[in-house]
Amino acid sequence: MGLSIEPPPCVPAPPAVAAPPLPAAVALPPAANPTAVPRRRSLPAWLVRSRVQSLLSLPFIYGMALPFVVLDAAISLYQAACFPLYGIARVRRRDYFVLDRARLPYLNAVQKVNCAYCSYANGLLAYATQIVARTEQYWCPIKHARLPAAVHARYDDFIEYGDGDDYEARALALRSRLVAEAAAAREADAAGRRAPR
Repeated sequence: MGLSIEPPPCVPAPPAVAAPPLPAAVALPPAANPTAVPRRRSLPAWLVRSRVQSLLSLPFIYGMALPFVVLDAAISLYQAACFPLYGIARVRRRDYFVLDRARLPYLNAVQKVNCAYCSYANGLLAYATQIVARTEQYWCPIKHARLPAAVHARYDDFIEYGDGDDYEARALALRSRLVAEAAAAREADAAGRRAPR
């Protein structure tokens, strides 16, 4: 007869559908009991097991909090002031900030704060990238001579570097596309407000 270990009653049962396997490069070792919920490590135990290098880097990591908050305020103010003047739809902040890891029961308080900080920083940078991408499409939709390591989603539609034929007309068409996106977003928002809930 096999031994069955039940999760405690306060812990929800794991989903019936198994997640797809991770690629071999990031595969995790098989658990002794795949239905067991990971236990939260106490804060003192977590600190004792932390690498000294990790603890020494904390002032540098969290030292970026103030610049991130300043960037957040500045980029939000910029789009609030300028995008209506250009007729561009504002980037929805809630689409870029996902702070859901604090609900994970196996993280201690410090791990939850760390996860929230990383989620905020990555969300902020993605949010700022989208604001700058719309600005670039409005003002200077030209590709670079050399492809950067990372480009935003709008970059592929930009005008090729050095291709000056009809530049003004094509740039105006890309600008007009932004204005059309804004009109479509306003219509969708208005339809959503009229729809029964």
